[in-house]
Amino acid sequence: MRTDHIPRVKEYDFQLKNLGLHVVDLPFSNLSQTLQQILLIGRLTFTEHTAVSLVNQLQQQINAIKAAVAGTTAPRVLLEVDYCSGTV
Repeated sequence: MRTDHIPRVKEYDFQLKNLGLHVVDLPFSNLSQTLQQILLIGRLTFTEHTAVSLVNQLQQQINAIKAAVAGTTAPRVLLEVDYCSGTV
């Protein structure tokens, strides 16, 4: 995982906090943590009902995919991620 962008992120966080804004950093995560982060964002933005609905919908889709591939052999996959200079 790249970490060279973290000083810039912290600088932006500091600047935003100085403007009186609330800042919440959501770290890179796995799918389960992402679902939890959606719920957190829902609580923080007073849209918890919408967040819960979204997480339930996503969980149903995840469960359907798991059921569809149950008992099958996982494919062998190579995922190459290329970092392009100048992007975050």
